[in-house]
Amino acid sequence: MEIDNEEIIDEVRLKCEDNLPFGFNVHVGTFIRKHKTVSDKLKYGEALTDLPEEMVGLTDQNALLKERATILKRKEE
Repeated sequence: MEIDNEEIIDEVRLKCEDNLPFGFNVHVGTFIRKHKTVSDKLKYGEALTDLPEEMVGLTDQNALLKERATILKRKEE
C-alpha cells in the first residue's frame, strides 16, 4: 500500500489490528520505482511513452508481454 501522509500509518495499523486475523508488519520506505528506466525502454520499446506514470513500477519486469498489465480504453460513444 502506498501512503503519502505518514500520520495515517498509525490509523492503518489500528484498522489492520482490528480486522486482520493474522500477524503483519509495517515497513516505511519507497518500494515501487517512480521513474522510467533504461530497462523499461528495452522492455516496452516505443510503447513506453504510452505507459502512464502511475503504472511505472507496478508491472513485473520479468513477465512476458502478454502477462503484463493491460490498460482498457473506454469505447467511444
